[in-house]
Amino acid sequence: MTNRDVGRFVSEDFFFTLDASKGVGSVYDGVIHAVHGGPIPAKITKRRDGIWRYKWGVKDVRTRSGVKIAIRYSAILNAKTAKVSVSGTIGGVDNDIYGTGRCAVTKR
Repeated sequence: MTNRDVGRFVSEDFFFTLDASKGVGSVYDGVIHAVHGGPIPAKITKRRDGIWRYKWGVKDVRTRSGVKIAIRYSAILNAKTAKVSVSGTIGGVDNDIYGTGRCAVTKR
């Protein structure tokens, strides 16, 4: 992921899961790991064939200065082109955070 974030709130690596038949999924990255230690559920919506929107939030994210913040994230994952974009909004801050990258789609 190419991080266009001035802080550290968009990780270089993300892991997304999807069960399309149930419309459920999860997301995991360094920010989630620091707060929860493992993947968390995400709200999943199908935008078009092969394109999915993930939405999730992480509370109690500690900044470098020790302040705890909440971040709302959204990602668009395109399974056909293997591209993903992630954006986030930090509560009480005007700046948005975002990153783009390529992904590997695997099946289990």
